Amino acid sequence: MLILSDFDGTITTIKPGSLLEIRELSEDPATKVRRVQEKVNWGGVSASTSGGNVAGSVHEVATESATTRSFSRAQFEVDYNAESRATRTEVHSGTTEVRTAGATHTLKPLERIDVTTGRGVTRTTLPPAPALLDLPPNLQCPLRG
Repeated sequence: MLILSDFDGTITTIKPGSLLEIRELSEDPATKVRRVQEKVNWGGVSASTSGGNVAGSVHEVATESATTRSFSRAQFEVDYNAESRATRTEVHSGTTEVRTAGATHTLKPLERIDVTTGRGVTRTTLPPAPALLDLPPNLQCPLRG
């Protein structure tokens, strides 16, 4: 696992066995618009984008079958299987835009989109994280220090 911190405030975690190509890191000096373009050749990444950039700034993660774009604060994952050319994007917080060959899809928190050759696009709602419950009094152990 490798963690990158981009100049736009994004923290990108490259999953083991993955190849990430950084295609563009730029900032327009006049407008301060920042643009980051990455490409997952195989494997996957997890990205946490910041919301502190000016309007028009974008962080983009592309594969051969889809492009995921974040314009504000978001946490998302992009996985790509190079053999099957299948892309999976999951959004955990914030909003992203996923462009495929035929359409543009907006993903909100706890949504997943799978882009596969032959089957097209499948959208799924992810289950929320389980709520933490208090232990019954008879199972609680006080910490001593």
